[in-house]
Amino acid sequence: MPDDFDVTQNIKLVEKLKSEILSSVSDLFSQMIMPSKNLAANSNERAQILADIIIFTYILGDKLGITNSVIDAKAASKLKLNIVEQNILYTQSVNLLKHITRNGG
Repeated sequence: MPDDFDVTQNIKLVEKLKSEILSSVSDLFSQMIMPSKNLAANSNERAQILADIIIFTYILGDKLGITNSVIDAKAASKLKLNIVEQNILYTQSVNLLKHITRNGG
């Protein structure tokens, strides 16, 4: 019975994380279309939503058996490809790759 309970709890957590990611993306999109005079508050709220998405993604990866370092390595590979192809995200890719590699990714 304990093994069944653990599996059930993991399934519930994965479903919760998926819902949180979708909800956060929806919140971000909604927040981006709402005009506001308080740009600092908008920026702070958007940063919090983006942080939530990143956190939920790392936790979901862990629950799916994917370590943070694997996610970081995959992201770094994708960024390197963007740099080699010199696509529209070139500058952002260079900066983000520096950030990821500086933090052990």
